[in-house]
Amino acid sequence: MPKPKKQTYKNPLDWYLRQGYESTLAIIAESIASRPYDENVFRQQLTQNVQRFRYPQPSPRDDEPTFGDILDRAGVRDIFLERIMLRELWKFRSIQQIFDRIAELDERKLAADGVSLKEHHKRAMQITKDMARLTSLEATYGLQISKEDKTKIARHFCDESRWVLCAALPRYEKELLTISARAKKTPMIIHTGFDFLPDEWWPPIFVTRPAGSHKGRRNPPPGHREIRIQKRAIQVGIFRLLRERLQTSQSKRKGISDLFLCQLAELVWADNDERLQHLSDGETLRRATKNIPK
Repeated sequence: MPKPKKQTYKNPLDWYLRQGYESTLAIIAESIASRPYDENVFRQQLTQNVQRFRYPQPSPRDDEPTFGDILDRAGVRDIFLERIMLRELWKFRSIQQIFDRIAELDERKLAADGVSLKEHHKRAMQITKDMARLTSLEATYGLQISKEDKTKIARHFCDESRWVLCAALPRYEKELLTISARAKKTPMIIHTGFDFLPDEWWPPIFVTRPAGSHKGRRNPPPGHREIRIQKRAIQVGIFRLLRERLQTSQSKRKGISDLFLCQLAELVWADNDERLQHLSDGETLRRATKNIPK
C-alpha cells in the first residue's frame, strides 16, 4: 500500500472556527460542526457511491471500472475510507450544509437561532421601553430597583440585540471556503443605553471588518453565481485533500489521476443523493485546481 504523503493542507472549517468570528455565519458554522457524526454511516454511503458510479464520467461504458475498482487497483481504498480521512471529508460536507442553512435564513429573514430578525428587534425595543418606565417610576415614587434586577434586564436586551447585530456583520465566506484571506479583527460593543450600566459591561464582540465597509451593512443573499463559486470552492478543498492522501507516483500510474480525483471530489460533495445519475466530466474543476501547488 502506498505510504500517504505528509499532510500540508488545513481544513477551512477548523481554521474558521478558531478565529473567534462573531456573525450569523460563525454561529451556524459552530452549530453544524458540533452535530453528531456517524463514521460508519458515512463510510457506508461513500462505499456505495464509489461502487455505483463508473469512471470516467459523465458517459462511461458498461464495461468501464467503477471508482471503487480503481481505488482497489491502486491500493488506496483503505486510505480513502480510514477514520481520519472520513472525518476531514465530512467537514467539507458540513461547509455545504452551513451555506445551505445561511441561504434559508436569508430567504426567510431569520436570525441564527431561527427567530425572525423583526421579532428580536421588537423584543429589544420593548425592553428599552420597560426600562424607561421603571426609571420613571423610580423617580416619581422613590422606588428602589436593585442593580441586580437592572443588570438582568440589560442582559436580556443584549441577548436580543446580539442576534440582530450578528446578522448585520460581515460574514467572510471567503475565509470559510479557502482560509486564504486574513482580515483584521476589531472590537465591537453592544451599547445598552442604560445610564446605570456601562457599555463595557457586555463583553466585546470581536468581528472582522474590511476596509471601507459599514458596520451595519448586511451581506446580500447569495445569487446563482455565488452559489456556484461556493460549490466549486468546496470541491477544490476536497480535491486537495484527496490528492494529498491518495496520489503518489505509484497510485497515479494505476489510475489515481488528477481528473479521477476531480470527479471523485464531486462524488464526495454530492452527498447521498439517489437522484444523481451522473457526474460532470471534471474538466471545470481540474482547471480550477490547475495552479494549486502539489
